[in-house]
Amino acid sequence: MNTSVFIDILEDSPLSYFSLRGVKNKNGKYTDAQLLDGNKSFNLLLEGKLDKIKGKFLSKIMIPEDFHKIDFKYFFKLNGKNKSTSILYLTNLNKYVNCEIYSAGKDIYIVGLTEINYNNIKFSTILRNSPFIVWIKDRDGRYIDVNEKFTKKCKKSYHEIIGSSDCDIWPIKYAKKYKIQDNNVMKDKKIYHFQETIIGLHELNKKSSSVYDITKWPCFDVNNNVIGTVGMAIEMIHDIKLRESLLKNEENFTDIARYSEDVFILADNEKALYVSPSFYKVFGQEPRKLYKDANDWFDYYHPDDITEEDLSIDFEDTFEFVKRVKPINSKDDKWVWVKSSPIKDERGNMIKRIVIICDVTKKRKMNLELESLRMDFFANISHELRTPLNVIFSALQLLKLKSSSLAGEELEYVCRYLGIIEQNGYRLLKLVNNLIDCTKIDAGYLEYKPQNFDIINFVENICMSVCEFVNQNDMNLIFDTDTEEKIIAFDLDMMERIILNLLSNAIKFNSQNGKIEVNITCDEYVNISIKDSGIGIAEDKIGSIFGRFEQLSSKKLHNKEGSGIGLSLVKSLVDIHGGKITASSKINEGTTFTVSIPSVLVEKKSNTHTYNALNDCSKVNRMTVEFSDIYF
Repeated sequence: MNTSVFIDILEDSPLSYFSLRGVKNKNGKYTDAQLLDGNKSFNLLLEGKLDKIKGKFLSKIMIPEDFHKIDFKYFFKLNGKNKSTSILYLTNLNKYVNCEIYSAGKDIYIVGLTEINYNNIKFSTILRNSPFIVWIKDRDGRYIDVNEKFTKKCKKSYHEIIGSSDCDIWPIKYAKKYKIQDNNVMKDKKIYHFQETIIGLHELNKKSSSVYDITKWPCFDVNNNVIGTVGMAIEMIHDIKLRESLLKNEENFTDIARYSEDVFILADNEKALYVSPSFYKVFGQEPRKLYKDANDWFDYYHPDDITEEDLSIDFEDTFEFVKRVKPINSKDDKWVWVKSSPIKDERGNMIKRIVIICDVTKKRKMNLELESLRMDFFANISHELRTPLNVIFSALQLLKLKSSSLAGEELEYVCRYLGIIEQNGYRLLKLVNNLIDCTKIDAGYLEYKPQNFDIINFVENICMSVCEFVNQNDMNLIFDTDTEEKIIAFDLDMMERIILNLLSNAIKFNSQNGKIEVNITCDEYVNISIKDSGIGIAEDKIGSIFGRFEQLSSKKLHNKEGSGIGLSLVKSLVDIHGGKITASSKINEGTTFTVSIPSVLVEKKSNTHTYNALNDCSKVNRMTVEFSDIYF
């Protein structure tokens, strides 16, 4: 190719271009280059000295320090591409330039120069003797300049480093990590901070290492194209002392953990560093997988207990859970309590984490036995209360008949107190019924009798029966559905208990002149939502409201508290249907309970259970019992 013609084409280009002829040694490797020509911009860059240096070799033109930065092994190597790139610092011009090298024939190359913007950092002067490690790399990760601190750290000369990559200087484990970091810096075009332990190849067999706070940022040419990275590493003295303290504490930690029945695990971001001997006793297998990958913890737990949330746990946060151990040669379930806590540095980055695992099987069995004894106790009391309650209601009916002969203030007085007795009798009856049903559910004796029925009409009828009570208490009830009719299988008695209990809560905890919205949507499930505009539930309480004997304590509730059994019973009844119940709430805005029942049918049987709750008398009686603990 005629290079003079090529130069003529680029003669008036605003960018600097010049041509070179590569010079090879006996082994066929480039060792120098001869300057052939340049355009006007290149002559301007050289302050009009182009004619004086034409035909001369770069080794004679450039100062030795700058010339030795050129690694000809890479400078003229195109690797099948249209061009190669290299970055040089020209001391005479006090500039960094990006060189784009194009082949123009055998051993002839055209080089385009673009000035690099290093954010006004005069690297070769200001940072040359800096106490911090500083370096510059090109796009391919090759070092194009480093300061003296860098050469001392890696125990290599400046000329050995320039043109080399991280794989030539650092252990392969760290080199791969640095390459990923550099690629992210160039891709995202932003500053990144890291904390790393830097170990040179010469330090591999030594115990000493240093922790550095590393900052990396991209470097650009004048056209804002990323052409490489700049990095600075500052030794963290405080972190070194912290890590020395950690090592000392780890020795004490392992001494304590060695003799504990609980399992102690010390891990970093990647793998377990120490697992106490009691791990085998608890899990029945060795912790080999944890030493390879600390995130493989779920393989040691019962697969039925692992959820999607478990698989996405952030180990930089503190968390705890109770799960079953994966069964190994044992039919009995074993339960463990697990807590993981991070150890963080002053920047908030996790250095290590400590995991404690306790075998809680005996404690869990004891709690279940205590719960069973407690429920037996309540069941016995409940049955004992049934008899006097029946006597009270019978006596109440007689008193009501006798009071009919009274009149005026005397009748009003007697009716008032008979009403108080009746309401509290129903309230006690509700508690007794709930306790007995809870006992039946726990013992597996509560019979589930599903039948195919129109769930839309069923819920609407309950809402209509409640509507008058709601209106009397200055509230408004709205019923809405996206489906006019939906036949599914459900136990009608249980479903009435569910809906009445949720409506009772919506009334009880609603605000003055509040609104209750009942909405039904149908897909794979029939979703029944009951929303109020009341006081709401605190976010930290939502997760526990379905627990047995759980009550919300608030000054706003006054005398509206229940026994804490209702929602637990509702959840159990929903579970029996194979459904689910959820709650969402905002303080002072209201609460929404959503019951989702599978949209399935059952085969019809000749002895199908007949539902009697649609009888008006029975319906009113059930509603009276369910709403007995509502006071205004």
